[in-house]
Amino acid sequence: MLEGLVVATVVAVVGFGLILLVLYLAKVWQRRRVEIAGVRVQMRPRGVGAVALLMAVIWACLCGALALAVYTEVAAYVATIAFVVAASGMRPIIAKAGPAFVISSGGSSAAPDGGHRPDQAVFDEHREALARGEERVLRRTVAGTLHSYRKDEQVSPSDDPYNLRSLPVGILISSIYLGFAVFCAVMFFVGDGENYPAWVLPVGAVACVYGGRPAFVFCRDEYRASKIRKERGVLQPDRGKALRVRGVAGKESAV
Repeated sequence: MLEGLVVATVVAVVGFGLILLVLYLAKVWQRRRVEIAGVRVQMRPRGVGAVALLMAVIWACLCGALALAVYTEVAAYVATIAFVVAASGMRPIIAKAGPAFVISSGGSSAAPDGGHRPDQAVFDEHREALARGEERVLRRTVAGTLHSYRKDEQVSPSDDPYNLRSLPVGILISSIYLGFAVFCAVMFFVGDGENYPAWVLPVGAVACVYGGRPAFVFCRDEYRASKIRKERGVLQPDRGKALRVRGVAGKESAV
């Protein structure tokens, strides 16, 4: 049992480091793609803390699976179903902390050699669009610049409770949920059901599908929005909250 706890701890620590490395490299790759001068990748302590919290949950589930296997002879993979359910409930909470790494423009939205306009010009365009009756959302791009997004160019953070941020991340999360759901279904029909209640696997499959539904919907909507952004030459929006500006006739518009 002690050896198992040591292994679970090592897996959690190494996994924490690998996740941070992958997130950092992904953000570096994203920074290179935006091709804007003066931007850099910056670490956010709250985001790193959220990753650490997630790894703590994984560690607890590994220890729980070990205890179940040793003391009750329950199949260890049943604990992974519990982890999926727990992670689904925690994901919106963890998402509020934001990403571990962000692309920062150093406080300036204007790049002298990148052709990007100052914030004030974007604000003016946004107000004019609101005055014409258009549905616009004022948000920061992944490069930290301001942009007035049309409704079909972005997925609203309120429609993305998992705060998935990008299509590749959404596909990864969706694949994990879908994989667990398929695994539970297959084991229910062909597996040995003596070591756990008969209802565990069906409930696990339903929980995986339900927990992954926001990710499935996000992938669909983000795929459509990304194609439109590519056609119009618009940068991907950051997953932070939309800004609030003074709209028409001095009224504040919640965008």
